[in-house]
Amino acid sequence: MLEFKNLIGLKYMVCINTISAGYSIVAIVISWLRCLLTKAWVFFVSDQVVVYLTVTSVAAVVEILYLGYNGDTQVSWSEACSTYGSFCSRVKVALVLHGIALCCFIFLSLISAYRVFSKFEPPFLSKDLNEDGN
Repeated sequence: MLEFKNLIGLKYMVCINTISAGYSIVAIVISWLRCLLTKAWVFFVSDQVVVYLTVTSVAAVVEILYLGYNGDTQVSWSEACSTYGSFCSRVKVALVLHGIALCCFIFLSLISAYRVFSKFEPPFLSKDLNEDGN
C-alpha cells in the first residue's frame, strides 16, 4: 500500500521543512537582537545551507511523483497514481508548497548575499598596471 510512512523521500521533505522552519524562527529572533546583526556571514552561510537542503528535498519528492505516475520497468514497479490518486494529488500539493518555500529561501539567500558582499569594495586596477598594459 502506498503510504507516507513507507516513502523515505517524503519523510526527508518533512525533516527539511522542520529544519527550515526552525532556522527561520531562530533567524527572526536573532535579527531582532541588534548586537548579533553584524554576523552577516552566519546568515549568508546558513541561508545557503537551507536552500541546498530544500533543493535536495524537492528532488526527492519529484522522484517519488515520477515513480508514482510512471513506475519503473527495470524493477517491475507499475505506476501507482491511477490506484492511489488522492495520495498523489496530496503529494503534488505538498511539492507545490515546498517549491514556494524554496523560492522564498532563494530570495532570502540573495538578500543575505547582497548584505555580505555589499560591505566590500570591488577590486580595482592600479594606475601603474593600466599604463604598462600588464
